[in-house]
Amino acid sequence: PGLSPVVSLLILRVQRHAVDIKLDPETANPHLLLSADLKQVTYTSHVTVIPINKSKRFSYMYVIADRGFSSGRFYFEVSVGQKEEWVLGLIEESVPRNKRPVYGIWALYFRIDKFCTYNNRNVPVGKVERVGVFVDYDKGLISFYDRKTATRIYSYTRCVFTEKICPFLCPCNLEFPTNWLPMTIVPVGHE
Repeated sequence: PGLSPVVSLLILRVQRHAVDIKLDPETANPHLLLSADLKQVTYTSHVTVIPINKSKRFSYMYVIADRGFSSGRFYFEVSVGQKEEWVLGLIEESVPRNKRPVYGIWALYFRIDKFCTYNNRNVPVGKVERVGVFVDYDKGLISFYDRKTATRIYSYTRCVFTEKICPFLCPCNLEFPTNWLPMTIVPVGHE
């Protein structure tokens, strides 16, 4: 069954701001394994050794996109499949890499059967397999959508951005059986 006309219009409106992003291997935590095309991340219990600038790497299980944004609107989609735990969102480019960020991060956290954000512990939407993220930098807006139903999961409003913000992914560790599954940046508009 197709989406309703209203839902289809909403998706089309945000999709026109689609950007092509890849993951930046220099920022990936050593326990994160990236695909050759830099679109997919999985957790690994083995430490990956890449001779790079260690100051750019996160000590937490994060990897950020290869580009940041400091104006305008943009949209991207991430497949989370059947994962039982993951984090996805935006992070300021200059956030400290040696500890879990507290400021300069706008994220959606999923664990088993519920969503949380850093300022709202109970976001009332069930499990999703694909998340759309829309950002209007100039209006201080970040919205997360269930891509399949076009249901808004959560929106951060009145955000004050003072620098470039970058998409980031966190596949979490192997606490749950399905967490070996990847998170994948997917082409917008393709099912």
